[in-house]
Amino acid sequence: MGSAMQAATLSLTTAPGGIEAKPTVFKNTVIYLPVEDEDEGDYLAALLNSTWANYLLRACNVRGGKSAFSTNVLGTLAIPKFNRRSGVARELAGLGKRAKQEAAESEHELLAATEVMIDEAAARLWSIGKRQQAAIHASLSAIEPLANTAQTVPIPVRFRIADREGGFATC
Repeated sequence: MGSAMQAATLSLTTAPGGIEAKPTVFKNTVIYLPVEDEDEGDYLAALLNSTWANYLLRACNVRGGKSAFSTNVLGTLAIPKFNRRSGVARELAGLGKRAKQEAAESEHELLAATEVMIDEAAARLWSIGKRQQAAIHASLSAIEPLANTAQTVPIPVRFRIADREGGFATC
């Protein structure tokens, strides 16, 4: 089991014989979030897969246990509601869709570039400055070699992610 959030959008599935479309069945290590449409799902997946969201989730998470994150983990993040009128929200939805396609086609180099663009857009959305970004990357560099061990490293950066409606998540 990984230590990073891995978000994906899933469509309804139709069983053979014309049985009505139903949500995909999940294992117990999955958090299911219903969304209005695919654009909202791609927006949400892009944000949850961003470096910034994963850093905050890892900083707030207690290691060990059956799953990487508790079911209330999304309450930690200040994710603004998807708004089609927001340029950055539309950008993140488009980047999320692109990342999904590149992952499905095993386009690893293109996907890596798209992930950088997602991080840039998410940083703008959450007002994460360049100094904070550099500190987060430095902290993650120290953590990554330990990802598959029982060792832990203190995460030194404390920051708040603000949403557009004045809410904050702090770790």
